[in-house]
Amino acid sequence: MLKRLVAGKGCSGASWSTCSATNKANTCSVSSLPAFAVIGLLTPGLFPLLIVLIVCGVVRRAGEFALSKPAREILFTVVPREEKYKARNVIDTVVYRGGDAMSGRMVTALRRITEP
Repeated sequence: MLKRLVAGKGCSGASWSTCSATNKANTCSVSSLPAFAVIGLLTPGLFPLLIVLIVCGVVRRAGEFALSKPAREILFTVVPREEKYKARNVIDTVVYRGGDAMSGRMVTALRRITEP
């Protein structure tokens, strides 16, 4: 994969400078996602109002479709089709469903700890 990027084959038909600019923008957008997540989690905690919670939810969903999803898709442009679909299945299954299962277990554990 790295050889394809260095050879300029990662961006279909684009020059190396265009590919480099695209990769820099993608790196910036992917690396900024945790900062947005922290802000989105802290804001309702600091201002516990329903409207703040609604606005943060809308902004989070808009950010998911505007930044996160396209950034993840760009990461797969240099990967062959077969590997791309295998990786997406692993990400969907292990990362998302595993995260859902872990958060459910954490809620159960916290309930057991906090109950008298």
